[in-house]
Amino acid sequence: MFGDISAWMYEYPGGFSLRRSRPGLTHPCWKPFFPAGLNEVAATYRLAQGELRSAWRRKDDHIVYAVELPEGMTGTVELPDSSIHPVSGKQQFTIAFPPGGK
Repeated sequence: MFGDISAWMYEYPGGFSLRRSRPGLTHPCWKPFFPAGLNEVAATYRLAQGELRSAWRRKDDHIVYAVELPEGMTGTVELPDSSIHPVSGKQQFTIAFPPGGK
């Protein structure tokens, strides 16, 4: 990725991290960051296999977070509570704000 603000947007609010375990095989991982002052983010990353998508929005007292992978690809999502979730296809998570914070 690029060494600029777009790279920061993909890696932190977008949550993207690509791990190449062997040539041609990519395991997408997401570890999103929800900075104060941003209410929603949507990011798309193009691979030879298709598009990876990550999007989130603040809603009341929680965040709705969704990822989408190309057919046949699997990935991993690590949420702010450190829980790790295998993902494929389209998946959505609801994340409560931590006590005392947003």
